[in-house]
Amino acid sequence: MNQWFVIKTKPQREFGVHSLLSKAHFLSFLPRFRQVNHRLSASHLNIKPLFPGYLFINIDFSKPENIHLVKYTRGVSHILCAQNKPLPVADAIVELLQAKMNAQGYAEQPMGIKRGDKIRVKGRGLLQNLEGIFEKQTLDQERIAVLLNLVNYKIKTTLHWSEIEKVKVA
Repeated sequence: MNQWFVIKTKPQREFGVHSLLSKAHFLSFLPRFRQVNHRLSASHLNIKPLFPGYLFINIDFSKPENIHLVKYTRGVSHILCAQNKPLPVADAIVELLQAKMNAQGYAEQPMGIKRGDKIRVKGRGLLQNLEGIFEKQTLDQERIAVLLNLVNYKIKTTLHWSEIEKVKVA
């Protein structure tokens, strides 16, 4: 019977393992998100695994040949086990993660920031460490509108959700 299991990959090999398992006709799930990185004056959109070094596979591990095929897939470090047996993950957990993915297959912005919350810009760009107020999410679900405080002047701008963090009020 097929169940979900967690595969630990070698460092930064999640995408390759996911591809190889898919080509072998196994159902694998690699939750991902988009992140904006700043280098000098340019911004780059990178796709990163939500859980670095891990992915999920739906498989019947009661068949020893399946364990062998997965365990020896290039880039796999090991299968998460308990007492030398692959440890299944509840279907509800994987379904919940899949429900959080948007139409393109990426994780939606983490909820927990709502209108009026204070935010800070992360990264190394020109807006780094500026504080502002979260205003709203844009229609494409990837970007957000914020009001930034610039020397007693508020400027409205849109940023990718991975570029901000919530300011903890002391």
